Amino acid sequence: MLSNSRPPQIRRRRPAATCPPPVTTDTAILQRRHVYRNHLLSLHVGSNRISRFRSYTPRMVRDDEELQSRAKMFIRRELQAFEWTASNREFILEYILAILKTMDLKSATGAAEDMLADLLGRENAQTFCHEIYAFLRSPYKSLSDFDRSVQYKEPLPTRFDQDGMPVGHTLSRKRRIEEVEGDGLERNRRRRNEPSH
Repeated sequence: MLSNSRPPQIRRRRPAATCPPPVTTDTAILQRRHVYRNHLLSLHVGSNRISRFRSYTPRMVRDDEELQSRAKMFIRRELQAFEWTASNREFILEYILAILKTMDLKSATGAAEDMLADLLGRENAQTFCHEIYAFLRSPYKSLSDFDRSVQYKEPLPTRFDQDGMPVGHTLSRKRRIEEVEGDGLERNRRRRNEPSH
């Protein structure tokens, strides 16, 4: 006797959700280099009781040992992104900490940024001031917790080649093309100034 029932359906197993690999210290340093190379600024998080982000002042840094400890932890990690700081990182760390204790990073005068520009370069100093300000405002006690929550206009790469360049990341690819080909402006300037034959 034949049955009118359907044949049993084969259920396909869904692939297990893949979590991104944990960020290692080396990957974190390469991501920070990417941030500075591309002059990325973390997105702003408002100060409120839900986010637990709060503003701070130089006086708070001066008086709060925990805030100083967090600042040192962040500075040590960021300085690893700049290979040229390897020989005098502790001096630079103390210098930056002194700046944090006496100057407002968001001051309209830009004095803190000017002082850091001599050590890190203007664009890196601007990015550094923004990033440390974001970290110290955050409620996070560890860099890994901050790294998991911080956001940029585009996600940071998680894979890098042997030269420390991101693999398959659009922003880095665009940057590499600009470095090789230039932005076109210089070529056009040269063409205009070349004598016609």
